[in-house]
Amino acid sequence: MLDYLEAGGEAEHHVRHEPPKWQIFDEEHYHGFAYPTYSYAAQVVDAEVDPDTLEVQATRATVVAEVGRIIHEVQCRGQVEGGTLQGLGWALLEEMKVENGHYRNDRMATYIVPTILDAPEMEVELMEAPWEGPPFGAKGVGELPMDGIAPAVCAAVENAVGIAVDRIPATPERILDGADEGWAS
Repeated sequence: MLDYLEAGGEAEHHVRHEPPKWQIFDEEHYHGFAYPTYSYAAQVVDAEVDPDTLEVQATRATVVAEVGRIIHEVQCRGQVEGGTLQGLGWALLEEMKVENGHYRNDRMATYIVPTILDAPEMEVELMEAPWEGPPFGAKGVGELPMDGIAPAVCAAVENAVGIAVDRIPATPERILDGADEGWAS
């Protein structure tokens, strides 16, 4: 590359993606395939909230994920399960605290992440809706489990105690703040 630049070659290269001919999207009426490689998922969380301490324990997570074509089912299912546990940690435990520009929890001893002991019973249903492109019609599954799990946790908390949580992690303090601010339904 350096030889190319020294010889006076272009330092920039512009490329425009042209979707395949079958990928038709009507911008005026919003019909068609705007994002054919996007995966979709729905998550439901069952949770118990201790009435005295307001501590939340996820007891079950149900995830339905449409991932295009499943190339390796065990790895795909494992990604959804692992990402769901990661999302539960984000929704219930993980909180980055900053004070005067410095992290207060700058090590794993003070930044709590879930372990296998925090994992609820999980049910994962994988659905296939392959797209017409490579690789073999597969779509992304990497970050998919993170998208809906926090709202599912907050909905479970509201269902359990009647208090809407508007920030995560859904800690006992935040649930109590919601009760104090009149977020109870």
